[in-house]
Amino acid sequence: MRKLFRTRFFQDERAQSIVEFAVALPFLVLMSVGTFAVGMILDRHLTLGQVVRNGGNMYARGIDFSIEQNKRFIMDAGTGLDLQLTGGKSAVWFTLLTRVPDDAQCPTGWGGSRDCNNNGRIVIAQRYRIGDTSGTGMGSRLQTSQAATQFVDKNGQAAVEGDHINHFDLVEAWADSAPPSVTNSATGLLKNELIYVVEVIHRPTSISFQGIFAPEFMYARAFF
Repeated sequence: MRKLFRTRFFQDERAQSIVEFAVALPFLVLMSVGTFAVGMILDRHLTLGQVVRNGGNMYARGIDFSIEQNKRFIMDAGTGLDLQLTGGKSAVWFTLLTRVPDDAQCPTGWGGSRDCNNNGRIVIAQRYRIGDTSGTGMGSRLQTSQAATQFVDKNGQAAVEGDHINHFDLVEAWADSAPPSVTNSATGLLKNELIYVVEVIHRPTSISFQGIFAPEFMYARAFF
């Protein structure tokens, strides 16, 4: 009788342990997934910062990002972000900002001159891009409008990248969404001064577990 009781007692203990483990298992799984998700997001943030620092140092030193090999240096720094030349899940924007003088003059086409449309404004004077820059939510945060710009180069040809000689007059060149520390007319960028800006946008893989929320976009930028 004592042996039978002892056997049943130990069997009940094992059954109770199984039930307790089954109850705790969902929480353990959720905690593990949450730890993995947070770690992944932190890793992506660190990588974004690395791309911003490397890209900014190169851009401010005059590295020509119209050369594909120089773009690939940035892609190497963005390992894990799925950063490709014209696709992937990330975008990098290199933007040169300046303030147009209040008294800048633009040609009228009749041999005369007039005040330029962008006088006194912070505008985009140069731009390069890497990755999926045309995807939804992947545009530069320096502009209120993400419409395709109509830049032209020094030869008068339409230009997606490089120096944009019509930034004195082009509405799409406005960088009004830049921070007040840049746009403020009293304390921001002075006329003809230059600021190099690097922006990195990443679209992480979505996580659909209950209670686990990954950001739709991750964003980092720096001014040089």
